[in-house]
Amino acid sequence: MINGSDAPKIKEINALRKETKAKIEESNKNRSLSELSKTPFELKELQEMYNSFMSLPSASLNSSLTIEDFFLFLQKWPIGRLVETDKLYKEAIVDYFDTNHDGSISFKEYCIGMSGLIKGSPDDKIRFAFKIYDTNNNGSIEKQEMVSYLATQYRVFKDEISYTMATYYTEEIFRVYDTDKNDVLSFDEFKNACEREAILMRLLQT
Repeated sequence: MINGSDAPKIKEINALRKETKAKIEESNKNRSLSELSKTPFELKELQEMYNSFMSLPSASLNSSLTIEDFFLFLQKWPIGRLVETDKLYKEAIVDYFDTNHDGSISFKEYCIGMSGLIKGSPDDKIRFAFKIYDTNNNGSIEKQEMVSYLATQYRVFKDEISYTMATYYTEEIFRVYDTDKNDVLSFDEFKNACEREAILMRLLQT
């Protein structure tokens, strides 16, 4: 057929391939956006998020990003810069977004995760913060975890706070909100602190 006189030209073949690829991509995009119609994001926001997400090379294969590409993608926000400081935060954020634990972040996982952070209720944001503070994943927040997180957060947001000050704030928070005096904060204790302490509320709002 290629050698025949009526064989299509290479340009025509490439044009057909390009058109077919565009149709498949548009179909995948529409399907992805339809699946997320019940999230708090408006359609225009979802379209912008999709275009930005799909701009990275690894996303073009199956609308998913490798973990490394995902963090390159997140570096435009403080949450992305946070993981540069400590691999434990990186692991916690991966665990938050990668809900099916397949080692990649799909567009759906990304949108659902971000909906909690951007559009979520105060409770959603507190739950996210608790997960990130709890770097050893034991279901509670220890003093050292809070000290490290406070100091790291302030560095990320370009505020000057010493490790000594982070320790002081932590001791004060535990003194007031560690009601059973076991030197860790449960989720309920942490939530009470977030709702009342200006330093924690500021981080959540940011």
